[in-house]
Amino acid sequence: MTSLFDPPAEIGPPTYIILDFETTGLDPETSEIIEIGAIRVKGLEASERYHTLVKPKGELPLAISQLTGITSEMISTAPPLRDVVLAFSDFLGDLPIVAHNSSLEQGFLDHHVSPMISGRAFSVYNSIDPLAILLPDHASHSMESLRKWAGVDLENAHRADKDCEDLLKVLAYSQDWMKTYRPQIANIVQKILGTVDDLGSWWWSWFFDQPRGTDSLAELMKRPNLGDLKQMTSLDADRDPESQQKAIREFVKKEAISEALHGPGSEAGKSKGPEGAFHHRESQEVMAQSVRQAIADSQKIAIEAPTGTGKSVAYLLPGILAAKASGAPLIVSTHSKSLQDQLFEKDLPLVRKLLNQPELRATTVKGQENYLCLRKLNQEIELMPEATSDATIEERYCVAFIIALANVSKVAELDRVSHYLQIRFQAMRPLLERVRAHHTTTKGPPCPFYKSCHYFDSARIAHASDVVIANHSLVFHWPEHLPKIRNVVFDEAHHLEDQITEAYSEKLSEIEIADAVERFAKKPKRGGGDGAKIAYLLSKLILPAIYELNPADQLAKFCDAIKSRLNQLQTLIPAALNQKRGPRANDGFEEFLDLAVIAKAGPATLLEGLTNLVGAVADLNAYLAAGVKASSSGPYKTDSAFDTLNTQSGRFSDFEEVLRKTVDDSEANYLRLLFWNPKENVWRLRVAPIEVQELGKAFFADKRSAVLTSATLSTGSSPTWVTDRIGLKLSREFSSLPSPYALESQAVVMIPSDVSQPGTPGHAEALIGFTEQVATILGGRTLLLMTSNARLKAAAEILRTRLQKHGITVLDSLSDRRAADIFKNTERAVLIGSERYGEGLDIPGKALSCVIVEKINEAMTRGPLAEARKAKTQFGLYEYDFPLRMMWLKQRVGRLIRSTTDTGVVVVFDPRYHSWSQPSQRHVKLALAPIPIQAGTRDQLLLAIEKLGL
Repeated sequence: MTSLFDPPAEIGPPTYIILDFETTGLDPETSEIIEIGAIRVKGLEASERYHTLVKPKGELPLAISQLTGITSEMISTAPPLRDVVLAFSDFLGDLPIVAHNSSLEQGFLDHHVSPMISGRAFSVYNSIDPLAILLPDHASHSMESLRKWAGVDLENAHRADKDCEDLLKVLAYSQDWMKTYRPQIANIVQKILGTVDDLGSWWWSWFFDQPRGTDSLAELMKRPNLGDLKQMTSLDADRDPESQQKAIREFVKKEAISEALHGPGSEAGKSKGPEGAFHHRESQEVMAQSVRQAIADSQKIAIEAPTGTGKSVAYLLPGILAAKASGAPLIVSTHSKSLQDQLFEKDLPLVRKLLNQPELRATTVKGQENYLCLRKLNQEIELMPEATSDATIEERYCVAFIIALANVSKVAELDRVSHYLQIRFQAMRPLLERVRAHHTTTKGPPCPFYKSCHYFDSARIAHASDVVIANHSLVFHWPEHLPKIRNVVFDEAHHLEDQITEAYSEKLSEIEIADAVERFAKKPKRGGGDGAKIAYLLSKLILPAIYELNPADQLAKFCDAIKSRLNQLQTLIPAALNQKRGPRANDGFEEFLDLAVIAKAGPATLLEGLTNLVGAVADLNAYLAAGVKASSSGPYKTDSAFDTLNTQSGRFSDFEEVLRKTVDDSEANYLRLLFWNPKENVWRLRVAPIEVQELGKAFFADKRSAVLTSATLSTGSSPTWVTDRIGLKLSREFSSLPSPYALESQAVVMIPSDVSQPGTPGHAEALIGFTEQVATILGGRTLLLMTSNARLKAAAEILRTRLQKHGITVLDSLSDRRAADIFKNTERAVLIGSERYGEGLDIPGKALSCVIVEKINEAMTRGPLAEARKAKTQFGLYEYDFPLRMMWLKQRVGRLIRSTTDTGVVVVFDPRYHSWSQPSQRHVKLALAPIPIQAGTRDQLLLAIEKLGL
């Protein structure tokens, strides 16, 4: 596979081939070509086309047939590849070849076509390269995403000829769109990647052909001033609470909520389907009015809102009206990115229509290291003076991409750079790390880029917004320059105890320390290693007299000491584990040591080893801190080496802090753990709070109102279990809204009794056999949820083989991240999902009629932290284990019924239920109520499913 960089230059619009293969799989060594599509193109005009089906030697997989629409009958009379290869090769000629995500076409050309024509070599150029640099703010550059963006018809996608035509349409649209909306991207490409006259390629010089811009790269990164952040923060802090509350009570009336939900604007939602988004849902209005009252009266409340309630709209409506009245934005905190996407793509546009407020403003805020630092990017550009640099073409591409991202984004979020590009270009990830904002290198107002800083612009936008969306972790470490949290909604609130734990935990790994030390010795191609930069800067400074060696040797001495301590721990940790484990051999899984236990019972040598490491890290940290102090007030503060020094100083300061907390036993509420991975022989540390109630109380104390909501916020038997665990005292009684669906008649939970215990070979075999029979009865339409990726993979392989003869496609979340989307649009299909599919997956309608849950998972109730928490209860099984397990189970059961017309079965494939005590069974029944539970043998349950006629 070749990048679009080095083919022969050609004057004027180039002539090239657009190529697409359909194949029986992704691996050219085990798969075959079944269709070839190609277009000869000059510029953006098609001149000739080539298309043929190809008869493979092997069978056509059912999944490929359903994906492409190509059937075994269609290819049975097609010519084999050997009969078409010469005509195909003649059509290609010597022209450059372009394909989207070209690795597939390159691989099949190399493995199948080249050997048939005397080993002719082909170079396929990737159309993603220019499209990604034109659209750096897009998280995906797949053909599916680009078709939607360019308005290209999705019909007959995954047919070779149609995919070629679609790519040509996308390229044509892209070039016109660039000329209209983003001509500056051509200027960036020309300056960084060059033109025909210097080091450019045919593609860059033609596709990005624009009059060469006069703006410098620094000018291209300039951004409009969004306002004085200091003034915004001051005005926000000075808001009078009483005046705000008075405005909210006067403006956010009960009638305003009702009118929005049931007035003319609610018609906007009715295009969603026959039910309409806003057929009257009483529970949605009850929730909206409850949130309105909580905000008006400064209350803390919790609402369990089952699937179908429309909870996002129910809290956004009153929250936004309150924000408009008070001038303080509503803060919405979520656990998952998928919910944030839903809020932006679906719920907020709908609320704008309901309120008739198209100007409603919303934004997301993230942790600092998610943002681009313009000052660091400018340093990269200075090291790469446009196209004359000796940097590799890949390095130049990556810099051009980041400059384009900085140019087109309101705020450049580096976590949105596509995973594909980070894999395709090896230089991308190191560059992202070098230009990432970090608290140790943030200069604030003195920075020349402060007024256009992406990180601080995210705050400026937040101050001007009505809704600010963040994740749970950031909310518990809220930066001071963001709008003060007054009214906050926690969606997916059942995750809050875990998220508070994470927010107040400290982590450190051997790999992190070793990598940081290695950076002092590493010598990248440009600019020298961190050690060389820092040593050169330190050599110019006056440092304390205790440092007698020259800076390079002094750094080497400190780094060698740290390496020595790390090596010592490589012996001490396994020895301590052997002492803990006794004669039992290690089973290959991660083990842990509780350092509080080690402190009491030994071995003392392990704590001594960790203490020695603390001292070695502290020595280097003190030396770096002395350098920072000596250079921070002088002329060297603007030197790029100062940034490197400051970053490393901050990093080792963090290391020292975590290590000291690890060996310090003064915090009784904190668990200090050392984990050992025997497969990789590495360790990691974690210091985590055992109980988070006091942390929660401190957070909620100064919040004006707080709303906690989730589809599964109660355990069934204990409605306030979640809020009690996080120390939140509710202002009024916990509210559990009724489901808008008739769950008692739309669904049934079945639990087989004649099955081996989970984790045994017999259980796995029975689960696979039962799933096969259910899928055969229903014609697919089955979701199998697994708790182990290894078992998921094994089940997928077996079921794929068994169900193919029944014409049923088996999709799994490990093989294809798009599996859920494909499942929704595929008749006669089974979807096998990992743990992440147990929450948030929405498949309404006939596509899904049965959910099979492998077992009631216990993983979240095991481990040292869970055991420490259970030790603080009187009866851990019912006070900790069952509540967590039941919320987990409720989420999985909730995947089934997603509309008033859905019907189906959830099979919990865990026979342990039948041997549990009545109190334990009662926990399950209360958690799943009002859905009835039916027990029986596998045969009885299969017969019952068949009789349901789903």
